[in-house]
Amino acid sequence: MKVTEVIDSKDGYNMKGKGIIIFHDLHDQPFGIITDTSLKKLQEVVGGYVECIPHTHEFPKMEALVNEEGLIHNLPPNILASRLLNYPIVGNCILVLAQELMGDEPEEDE
Repeated sequence: MKVTEVIDSKDGYNMKGKGIIIFHDLHDQPFGIITDTSLKKLQEVVGGYVECIPHTHEFPKMEALVNEEGLIHNLPPNILASRLLNYPIVGNCILVLAQELMGDEPEEDE
C-alpha cells in the first residue's frame, strides 16, 4: 500500500493518534508508523525540535513535521519525502492529521 492510499483511504482507516514516518535515505526501511503523537515522541523521531513545513503538498488534511535544525545538523537527505511533499526535506519526516496538532497537551507543573 502506498502512502497516498493510506492517507486518502475511504475504507475507514483511522489515522487518529498515529502518524506515518518517512525515514531518511540512509535508514534501512522507507516507512514506519508512529502510534504516539505527543510532542516528546515526535521530537524523538525527528531528532530535535519539530517544525511544520509549508503546505506545498497534496495532502491538505495532513501536516508534515521535520527537524527544525535538520540543515544545520547536516541530516541526511530524504528524497522520498521531498518528492512526495514537493519540498526539500532532510532527516526523518512525519505525516500526521492536522487536527492532531490542534490538541492542547497538559502543562507540567514547574
